[in-house]
Amino acid sequence: MKDFLKRKLNTKKDAFTLLETILYVGIFSIVVFMIISVYGVIMDSRAKEKVVSEVTSEGGRIMQMVTQITRNATLINTPSIGTNGNILSLNVFNTSNNPTLFYLNGNNIVIKEGISGSEVILNSNRTSISDLKFTNLTKAGTKGTVKIEFKVTGATLNEKAPYQFSQTYYSDATLQ
Repeated sequence: MKDFLKRKLNTKKDAFTLLETILYVGIFSIVVFMIISVYGVIMDSRAKEKVVSEVTSEGGRIMQMVTQITRNATLINTPSIGTNGNILSLNVFNTSNNPTLFYLNGNNIVIKEGISGSEVILNSNRTSISDLKFTNLTKAGTKGTVKIEFKVTGATLNEKAPYQFSQTYYSDATLQ
């Protein structure tokens, strides 16, 4: 019987103590909190990157379209030489598309080809266009040159981490 009691007293239980359990739960909580924080930062930076990408790609695409159509035009109707305005009116080779107009309608840049043509919005609903200005830089004896300026703005839809990005585009186009 003595041997039995001795063995019973010398046996160790393989279980967690309350202190160990609290320590493990605390460490686990810290690790989970760090993972969630890193995930939040990654998602915010992806949203910002998406806004910058949309603004730069749309701005470049719109500028390329306006300059290409202007270069292929036959005549600059407005603005008149030496002035600027927020509407660009061009005559193009296809006379049914005369006049071809670029202007702002709200926060959108539009093109309208011909008198009966419909407005075509050039930017997406994720961006807005402002500060559109055309300057006629035509010199005497030349076909015509127009300076084109506009600002593209995009924003995240996340209310917790709002982010807005704007970029102004400048270019000029000379009729060929």
